[in-house]
Amino acid sequence: KDTHDSLRDENVSIKKSYQDLSMTKASNSNVSSRAVVPEKPKVLAPGLYAMTPKYVPP
Repeated sequence: KDTHDSLRDENVSIKKSYQDLSMTKASNSNVSSRAVVPEKPKVLAPGLYAMTPKYVPP
């Protein structure tokens, strides 16, 4: 039972740090919240561009 409690406590602390991390990530994501179009985009079809690694969905 003692190991169960310690594992549960560890899980709670991991969840807390994960939530903090996701909150920080969410606040930073607004900096570049638009799609980044490369200088010479690959045109797949008129009006469609290939997704770049920097693409951030709205």
